[in-house]
Amino acid sequence: AGPPPRHVAIIMDGNRRFGARAFGPERRLEGHAAGARKLGEVVDWCLGRGVAELTVFAFSTENWDRDAGEVAALMREFVARAAEVERRCVERGIRCRILC
Repeated sequence: AGPPPRHVAIIMDGNRRFGARAFGPERRLEGHAAGARKLGEVVDWCLGRGVAELTVFAFSTENWDRDAGEVAALMREFVARAAEVERRCVERGIRCRILC
């Protein structure tokens, strides 16, 4: 199958739409948590295969135009997940840089 990719880049998009389909329109924001859990699986996949760099674009400038409550929920989710990703990388001796 060849060597693993050196660099994987992900644009996280559509979590709210996924949430509306999976959980119903009134619970659409749960899609963000589902996307964050899936990102954890992707991080594990990359770590397990020796991917040297992972770039994740998780929040676009358009997201700032959303309802203040949704932005706050996104930021809480981001901080919680970023800390977990950083911890897992450090445990494996991998340098991790998270930019906000």
